[in-house]
Amino acid sequence: MLHQLLPRLGGTALALALVCAGSPARSESWLTCPEKVLDTATISGIYQGWYEAEEGLHSIGIKVPGEDEPVYISASQEDAERYFGTQPGQAVSVTYQLEQFWIPEGRECFRALMLKEGHRLRRITPSQQNLVGKYNFTLCDGSLKLSPTDKEGRLEVDISTTTSDAYICSFGGLCTVEGNMLSCRDASQDGIETPVEIRIHPYGLEVLNGHGFACGARGLMLGFYMPE
Repeated sequence: MLHQLLPRLGGTALALALVCAGSPARSESWLTCPEKVLDTATISGIYQGWYEAEEGLHSIGIKVPGEDEPVYISASQEDAERYFGTQPGQAVSVTYQLEQFWIPEGRECFRALMLKEGHRLRRITPSQQNLVGKYNFTLCDGSLKLSPTDKEGRLEVDISTTTSDAYICSFGGLCTVEGNMLSCRDASQDGIETPVEIRIHPYGLEVLNGHGFACGARGLMLGFYMPE
C-alpha cells in the first residue's frame, strides 16, 4: 500500500520528508514494520513551496511561526498545486499523517509525514470587522476567538490553550485596536493594569504577553495563532 506511493513521489529513498529524529528505524523484517498510520495532525503556517527531490519523496515546506526550521511533508506536485497553488508565501492550513512503511530494497522501516489535505487561509488587516473570527494556536492545542465589538467599539477576546501535559491557560477580556496591536484587558481584574498585548500580522495573531493568573505554572499562551 504505502510503498506503492514511492515511485509516484520520487523513488525508494527518503529525503526532506523523513521525520522521527531525522533517521529511519531499522527492522529485520516487514513483519516487525507493519504499514500503518501512526498519527494525524494539522498545522498552520507559511507555505514555502514544493520541492522536487533528486532521490526520495518530493515534499512541501511549511514555516510554522515561532519555529526555526520549516516542516517538510511528502507530497506530489499535483496535490501541492491543488491545495496551495504555485506561489510560496501564502498562509495555509495543512493536515498530514505520520505513516510507517517497509522498504524491502534497503530492509528498512521508514516513517514519514504524508500530505492528506490542506487549504489557503485568509489574509487579515488591522480592522475590527476583519479581525473577527477564530484562530488556532500553532504550539499546542488551543484557540483565540475574537467576537464582534461592544457598544464602545471593543472586541471581545477568548483565549484557551491546553498543553500535551494538560496544563491549561485561559483569558477573556475586551480589546481595543491600536495600530497593528490589540490591547486586551480583563474587566474583572481591576488590580492588574498591564494588558494582554496581541500583535496583528498579515496572516495571524501573536500573543506577546499574558498575566500569570491566566495560566498554570507550565501553561502556554504566548505565541502565534493562525486564522481558521
